Amino acid sequence: MATILEKWQISADELTKIVDDNPSLRGFMFGYVSEYKARTYFEGHKNITNLMKYDDHDRTSKGDISFCYKGKEFRIEAKSLQTNSVINVGTGKWKGKFQCDASDRREIQLPNGHTVNTTCLAVGEFDIVAVSLYAFGDQWRFAFCKE
Repeated sequence: MATILEKWQISADELTKIVDDNPSLRGFMFGYVSEYKARTYFEGHKNITNLMKYDDHDRTSKGDISFCYKGKEFRIEAKSLQTNSVINVGTGKWKGKFQCDASDRREIQLPNGHTVNTTCLAVGEFDIVAVSLYAFGDQWRFAFCKE
């Protein structure tokens, strides 16, 4: 099977330049790479089964990754640090922020029955957020937090 570079007839250097010249594209691609890296973190774990990626176009199933652990399903929402928030404070310490919202505007029904149009994720749409810490020294690491 041909790589994307072969299909598009471009070099790795050309793709790098295209990504570097288009920050929105870089963020979009980085988000999917980060999600992939988070998913591979769970691959091969003896107690994890049914590891899968949700369809991005299914607005009824939020979360990026799903798996069963000891008989319970967990939905993971993968997020990345906001580029402009990353600060190396020295001696191996870093600071950064992430934003936990959906990528699209949609209507959601609140527990009180009201409907709102928002880009926010509703409580209960995922179980754990996995925040990529790649910007902290260019290594694939994640911080996990229960919703």
